[in-house]
Amino acid sequence: MGLTVIQWLQHFSTPTLDSVFRAFSDLGGETFYIAAVPIVFWCVDKKLGIRLAYVFLFSAWANSGLKEFFATSRPPWTVVRNLYPESASGYAFPSGHAQSSSVFWSYLAIQSRTRVLSVIAGLIIFLVSLSRVYLGVHWPTDVLGGIALGLALSFTFSWLTGLFRGRRAMFPLRLLGGIVIPLAMLAVYHGPDGPKIVGFLLGMAVGWAFEERFVGFRPEAGLVAQVVKVLVGLGVLAGLRAGLKLVLAEGTFYDLARYSILGIWGAFVWPTVFSRVGLLGGGRR
Repeated sequence: MGLTVIQWLQHFSTPTLDSVFRAFSDLGGETFYIAAVPIVFWCVDKKLGIRLAYVFLFSAWANSGLKEFFATSRPPWTVVRNLYPESASGYAFPSGHAQSSSVFWSYLAIQSRTRVLSVIAGLIIFLVSLSRVYLGVHWPTDVLGGIALGLALSFTFSWLTGLFRGRRAMFPLRLLGGIVIPLAMLAVYHGPDGPKIVGFLLGMAVGWAFEERFVGFRPEAGLVAQVVKVLVGLGVLAGLRAGLKLVLAEGTFYDLARYSILGIWGAFVWPTVFSRVGLLGGGRR
């Protein structure tokens, strides 16, 4: 049945449609989200940004572990066409792209409580998930499982954060949680992507604790300031991501260190810079 669905979708394949679905697939990849989470933190709401980091990165960590547990093979590329092989390493179930898009966009929609964002979120989740089947890199059950897990995590985390809404943790507790929770995750499972996922969460959580204690920036700013804030911040983030890989070798500790630095840049260093400069909004609360 799953094979029939993939072949039916690929029956409509054209070079243009292939490019369109590759673009939608990229919306569910690491590069997009490693930029999107800091943008929410810098420009929308930093508490929403850090909560999004927790639920999204926990989801990514869980997805990596579940793939190893189920060890499901990808669709056979001798029977279906694999139109995006570089995005399809490792096991198949559950789909990481489908789960990531589901948890990210549904959590934003739940928190915003606006119909427009809910419609946009649903459309993106559908198109990212459909792209993975069309491209021949996932079975339909992979994306359905990813969607279900992503939505379940999103609603569960929304419920949990709602229980503590209005409560403010002290700096030592935020810092301790930012260190202990990611490292506990790594102790439970540290597969191929585990150190990167945990490292970014560790950096974001620790960086946010220090930012709240010593900086306290406001994300509000004019349009030009927001654009500059995003372009420069992401430019440095991309430079660090590429540069640190040249300096630090592959391996659990080095992956953890590299991505922790990226998280600290996103949650503490860059907010401190634009807050102190005062030209990009970001004044103290």
